[in-house]
Amino acid sequence: MADNQKLNQAGDGGGAEARPHSFWREPIVHFILVGGLLFLLSNLRQQPADEGEFEITVDRPRIAVMYHGFVRDFDREPTQAELQELIDDYIRTEVCVREARGMGLDRDDQLIRDHLRSKYELLLDDGSEPPTPTDGQLQQFLEEHPERYRTEDSLSLMQIYLDPLQRAEPLLDAELLKQQLTGTEELGLVQELSDAGSLPPRLPLVALSEIGWQFDPMFADAIRDYPVGVWSGPVESSYGVHLVFIEERREGRPLELGEIREDVERDWIEAQQREKLDAALEGVKQQYEVSVDSFDMAQLASEDIPEEGAAE
Repeated sequence: MADNQKLNQAGDGGGAEARPHSFWREPIVHFILVGGLLFLLSNLRQQPADEGEFEITVDRPRIAVMYHGFVRDFDREPTQAELQELIDDYIRTEVCVREARGMGLDRDDQLIRDHLRSKYELLLDDGSEPPTPTDGQLQQFLEEHPERYRTEDSLSLMQIYLDPLQRAEPLLDAELLKQQLTGTEELGLVQELSDAGSLPPRLPLVALSEIGWQFDPMFADAIRDYPVGVWSGPVESSYGVHLVFIEERREGRPLELGEIREDVERDWIEAQQREKLDAALEGVKQQYEVSVDSFDMAQLASEDIPEEGAAE
């Protein structure tokens, strides 16, 4: 009878105090786990280079930068609370950055490495005015880089579009249709043979990049060398399948200095600045002993890609 009474108490909740309480629900366990994690992170952190690592000073010049940055961004003066919020955010960022560096979290981050490189290269710039090039220097630069300064190849074409959403086998349909075309088709017939869509049945003489923008770059690259005066294809684009009739091809031509002097001068100045930076970096690099392992291209191609940062 007593046993039945105990069972009834357990069934209606009267014996709740007798149930085993989950160990992981205890607050003291949470406290110990969080404390242990913080202790582990603290031990992972490297020792600072000096005691000043733990000193954060927000001096007046930095506060002035925050103040005027706010004015520039919002076109008004910050309130006392807004300026204090900027200061608090700077301190928070400084703490996080120092702790992350101390734990080595910056070492495998390519974005951080690229940013540091950019800042260091900026420091190497002495701020001097770039030289003014002569026409002779610009002409020589133009001749040394002919691929940069020429007009694009251009094509005029007609195209018959076959929509894969309307056809079971658009490539086969295109092959059969091409056998019936003579190359003397008028634009109206080309338009009738095309499936409904937003693509134009004819393009006037236009640069290949424009064709790539209207269809897609792979389509433009595929038709680049199609013969003039015959139906070619089928060729696929992101829209579907096409038969293409090249009406005219106009090769790109080298540009004269008078047509693009500003572009050439800008590129020449950038090249001069890059050469000066390369020379400065070469001087710094002399302080380092650099070694590069030998490698075989074929072997590299067959190897698995290592995890990012594994080689550092």
